[in-house]
Amino acid sequence: MKKRLIALGLTAAMAAAMVGCGSAESNEKESGTPSTETTTTADGKTYNIGVCQLRQHPALDAATEGFQAALTEKLGDAVTFDVQNASGESAYCATIVDGFVSSDVDLI
Repeated sequence: MKKRLIALGLTAAMAAAMVGCGSAESNEKESGTPSTETTTTADGKTYNIGVCQLRQHPALDAATEGFQAALTEKLGDAVTFDVQNASGESAYCATIVDGFVSSDVDLI
């Protein structure tokens, strides 16, 4: 159980770090040309993303918000989020993830 909590915390930290690493401004500075980001996908697909947060905590909340902001920046209206909180119960987190799998979300 402790290992799962540590793994979940590290996953959230990595997601937060990845969000901070890729901004349009830094891409513009590196390439010398403005970034040409689109707000819709070429095929018109909407992506459904399931997020299971083990518990409410300022750091986890910030990581979730940053993840959502980065994907919304890249995909615009072509992304929807289903954010669920397991209230500290890892067994409930597994149930939430199983629900996402059953719902055939594009990303968990």
